[in-house]
Amino acid sequence: MSTDKPRATVSQVVPGSVADRAGIRGGDQVLGVDGQVVHDVIDWRWLTYDDQIELSIAHADGSEELVLLERDLDEEWGIEFSDVLFDGTMLCRNRCTFCFMRMVPKGSRKTLVERDDDFRLSFTQGNFVTFTNLEQEHVDRIIEQHLSPLRFSLHASDPQLREQIIGPRAQHGLDVAEQLLEAGIELHAQIVLMPHVNDGDAL
Repeated sequence: MSTDKPRATVSQVVPGSVADRAGIRGGDQVLGVDGQVVHDVIDWRWLTYDDQIELSIAHADGSEELVLLERDLDEEWGIEFSDVLFDGTMLCRNRCTFCFMRMVPKGSRKTLVERDDDFRLSFTQGNFVTFTNLEQEHVDRIIEQHLSPLRFSLHASDPQLREQIIGPRAQHGLDVAEQLLEAGIELHAQIVLMPHVNDGDAL
């Protein structure tokens, strides 16, 4: 994930929409909603639920302004973004023994070799994640916004076996999963089954 301030780049604006009438154009960037940083499209939907919002906009020409938007009941804002994540992708830092990404030939396109482990992509696109890189602020956000269901790479529940398969942060991922389950977040688990490793009694 990038340490730069998140910038939500507008890919296009629906003609005649609220955003269009307010002068927002493709190439503009949303820096904030009602003074709050927008990290991704989930935040965008969460923060723009009301029928009146104030956007901090950086225009393509370099100028910045605050834009007040108001909409009628059930009217869309009319803004589409170039990506679902505005602050970069949370990457995997595990050492999984079975990692498929490590088997992809060198020189393959980036989307095939980028080892993402981002809970937001789990919610929006169905990616499986380990939760090993989540800080408490991420867990709190998942619970507050009720990002459910999430897809969880489990592989094993025995602590020593998990560490052997995934790496030193394996237990953290399991602790986070327990916290989310207690908060009512639904988890869909996957197991990469390896003969004589996590089958048999471990399974």
